Amino acid sequence: MSYIQPRGRKRKLKIFRVILLVLLVIALAIASVWTYNTFFRKDPVVVEEPDDVVVEMEGLISRPIFVITNPFDYVNNRLETVTINGKEIDLIDLYNQYGILYYLVEPITEEEINAQFLDIYLFLKPIYKEMISRDYSSEKRIDMLGHEYDNPDQYKQVMGDFALGLMAFADDRFADTDPNFTKFERSFIYDDIREYVMYKEPRAVFMRMQDKAAFITRYDRQIYVRMFKVMTIMLQDIYAKYGITYSCKMCPVVEEK
Repeated sequence: MSYIQPRGRKRKLKIFRVILLVLLVIALAIASVWTYNTFFRKDPVVVEEPDDVVVEMEGLISRPIFVITNPFDYVNNRLETVTINGKEIDLIDLYNQYGILYYLVEPITEEEINAQFLDIYLFLKPIYKEMISRDYSSEKRIDMLGHEYDNPDQYKQVMGDFALGLMAFADDRFADTDPNFTKFERSFIYDDIREYVMYKEPRAVFMRMQDKAAFITRYDRQIYVRMFKVMTIMLQDIYAKYGITYSCKMCPVVEEK
């Protein structure tokens, strides 16, 4: 007489085999994914499109764009002399004559103005985007050079001094009839309500920093370059006053070869 296996035991064996089969399929699937990711999968090639402003201006410059990692080094690295149209100009004497107003009269060729504009524009664009996107109710303040402030009171001190310095600079420029300054008069406007002179930044530049349509003129590029230098020197002096060591987490880092 043959042995008859109880039904309950048969059912348990079937369930066990199904579970084993499912586990085997899962293990094979995991092994397949791991093998593909490890040996066959290639990360997608990310092609970084050049900035539209750079594309538009690429025919206006001959030197490579300079990557600014420290704005103070960039501004303070001045030549002693420059030759324009065959005439050598002593820049040290010129700086001693004008002081910080020097940056409005600094002799620069149009091509170099264009090149410096791209240097500065590409440095400031990510900082500007970060500034306007931050929620300052929960995130730290940053200034125009990308320096982040742990103490909001210190930020207010720095920006207060910066605003006063910019107003004093605008007053000096507005009062001086030197033709080297008067050609920039459209950027320095007297506010008859508040009774002070204010600097008007080129709106088109900041529109393009937000990837919005705008036309940047030759004048916009020139005043933008010159006033970046003025404002950077001002911030350098204010940092020194409050013992601030400049740092910028979003600024590019260039490894020395």
